[in-house]
Amino acid sequence: MRILAFLLLIITIGIISCDEDDPKSVELTSISIKTAPIKIDYYEGDILDFSGLVVSFNMDNGETEDIVFSDFASKGITCSPENGTELTTESTVAIITDTITEKTASQAIMVNNVIVDTISIKKALTKVNYYLGEVLDLSELVVTLSMNNNETKDVVFSDFASNGITCSPDNGIELTKESTAVIISHTKSGNIISQAITVSDIVAAISIKTAFTKVDYYMGEFLDLSGLLLTLTMDNGATEDITLSDFTSNGVNCLPVNGAELTEVLTGVTITHSASGKNISQSITISTVTGVNVKTPPTKVDYYKGENLDLSGLAVELTLDNGTTRDLAFSDFASGGVNTTPENGAMLNNESTDIIIRHTITGETIIHTIMSITLADIDGNIYSLIKIGNQVWMQENIKTTRYQNGDDIGTTSPATLDISAEITPKYQWAYNGDENNVATFGRLYTQFVTTDNRNVCPVDWHVPAEDEFQELQSYLITNGHNYDGTNSGNKLGKSVAATTNWDSYTYVTGVPGNNSITNNSSGFTGLPSGVRVNFANIFSSQGIYTYWWSTTTNSDGLGKSFRIQNFMVEADVSTIGDINTGAPIRCIKD
Repeated sequence: MRILAFLLLIITIGIISCDEDDPKSVELTSISIKTAPIKIDYYEGDILDFSGLVVSFNMDNGETEDIVFSDFASKGITCSPENGTELTTESTVAIITDTITEKTASQAIMVNNVIVDTISIKKALTKVNYYLGEVLDLSELVVTLSMNNNETKDVVFSDFASNGITCSPDNGIELTKESTAVIISHTKSGNIISQAITVSDIVAAISIKTAFTKVDYYMGEFLDLSGLLLTLTMDNGATEDITLSDFTSNGVNCLPVNGAELTEVLTGVTITHSASGKNISQSITISTVTGVNVKTPPTKVDYYKGENLDLSGLAVELTLDNGTTRDLAFSDFASGGVNTTPENGAMLNNESTDIIIRHTITGETIIHTIMSITLADIDGNIYSLIKIGNQVWMQENIKTTRYQNGDDIGTTSPATLDISAEITPKYQWAYNGDENNVATFGRLYTQFVTTDNRNVCPVDWHVPAEDEFQELQSYLITNGHNYDGTNSGNKLGKSVAATTNWDSYTYVTGVPGNNSITNNSSGFTGLPSGVRVNFANIFSSQGIYTYWWSTTTNSDGLGKSFRIQNFMVEADVSTIGDINTGAPIRCIKD
């Protein structure tokens, strides 16, 4: 028992000792503003800024902790309204709160109304001089509102109403002699400013002081009142000279209006002062065009297909019903009532193009024909040509049986003779040995013919190398000639292929054999000439595909060509293989 009592005594003493050593917890009793924010006076619409604010946390043990605004968030302190808030006049105090104890402190702020102190004219009226009965035009007026917060606001006339600005007299009002100024008022503040105007006496008469320069016209020309000077005479005897550029602002109009196309025979231009109704006429003469002739042809008369029409230098002579003539340069066609079909800049794609030059009002026309450039080979065969990008190509496969110097290019008999044992065979054939094929498809040649320095192409022309076909390919892709209109990827088969002679192949979209009438957007006019297959001694695939020789071979000595096929989307540079194969040739200009 004694031992037990002793243990109880020790435990009791220990508990008492622990309670005496535990310090009392420190509590926050209040928050106070130690340093107010730098800015406490605001105007409506300003942004609240707590920079400089410092608060003190006051503890129950008499100690304090100062906390700067930048540490509020880490100390769990919030503000209402928050820093950065756009202020209204209802914002009179900011509440600072310790989120743990919910103790608060208040910081008074002052938000003043923004008031317009003054109104001033930033851009005055251009037109300040009026005649009695004219209509007031305030459209160019701009005013500046200066506020009590040292800010300014420029207000254009169209925004006057939404900014509480009124004018007296108002825009559009018919003016009287009593109208000496426009009073511009800011309704809310009561501030006003005035813009002086002058309203002159009634216009008693108008007269032409200087007539316009051009008085002789033909139908289809445009009226030109340049040089016209008018004098207004008031009922008090005063006068004012008005230039054409000031007619509108002075209430003067003309009929027909300056710049009007003259489509009927008139005897004069009527000039009227709208407010007074006074008018006067200026005589003009309008003749009728009875004939059109080309006086000077265009400077450029030689074109390749694919080039754009350039009518620079063209001049026509117009014959008038009064027996006179009028010369008209191309640069004046529009103002002279003359147009052309096709228009200047149109792409030319035909062997010949009739340029129809027409006087628009009378319909009198003249036709000027432009011929496209053609090319003859040494055998007298004539070829159409096409310009694609910076290259000029034959639009047909070559048909010659001789080199440029007159030497014959041999052939075989029969046409299917095996030449595989020959080392450098230089031959030409008609497809299947039938000369009737040549007019449409041209001849087929071994690649050795393309590299012979006697040149199978006419003077100033040559057989293209691989990179020249690649340039053609790149140009067509970049300029949207893929069948789907895209400018990436190679989908050029249809654009290179002709619209005729292709066997139908409707299983794949965008190939030459599918709806071939839509082929040939490039104008290259590639026909499916087929080939002579050397290893089989046969002619094959006319109507299905064609390969045009280049002068290039690969590292294995195999011939490179440009090809299209009725079942293939692409027009690509590929390897034929056997350089003894017979394939067509397209020549390109040097």
